Amino acid sequence: MSPFNAGRPAIESAPAPKLTTKQFIWLIGNLCRVHGVPFDAVRLVQRFPAPHLRASLVEAARAHGFRSEVLAPRVMRPEDLPLPAIAFLRPDMTQSLPAARPEPIPGLIAKCEGGRVLHVEACTDLPRTRLTRNFDEFFEPEVILALPEHLPSL
Repeated sequence: MSPFNAGRPAIESAPAPKLTTKQFIWLIGNLCRVHGVPFDAVRLVQRFPAPHLRASLVEAARAHGFRSEVLAPRVMRPEDLPLPAIAFLRPDMTQSLPAARPEPIPGLIAKCEGGRVLHVEACTDLPRTRLTRNFDEFFEPEVILALPEHLPSL
C-alpha cells in the first residue's frame, strides 16, 4: 500500500463510458448523412473496433473529414453550439431505456432555438425536446462537435 494512501481504500476512477457498436455506427452515420459525407458502416467498424469510447467518436469523425473536438457546453450557450452535435443524456433522464442503466445515452442535438433543445437518442430516430435552461440537468457536461472541414472554425 502506498504511504499516501495509508489505511484508506484506493479511489478508483470510473471507467470511461462505452458506446455500443450500434450507437457508434448510428452517431457517425447520422453525422455523415446530415453533411452529405459518404458512409460505410462495415468500414467504420473495421477501422474503429470496439470498445467504442468518446475518444473513438472524435477519431472516427475526423477520419470522415470532420473537424471534431470535445467541448464543455458551459463554454458556449447551447444555442451557440454548431449543430448537429453529439451529447450524452444523463441515464436517469432517458425515456427509452430503464433508469437503472448506468451509462449515459448518446444522441444528436439537432436543433436549438426558442429556448428549446431538440435531440435524438442514438438508435431511436424519435426526437425529444428539452428546455435550454435545463441543459446541464439533462445532459452531461461535454458535447462532441463535428463540422465538415470546409466550414468556419469551431
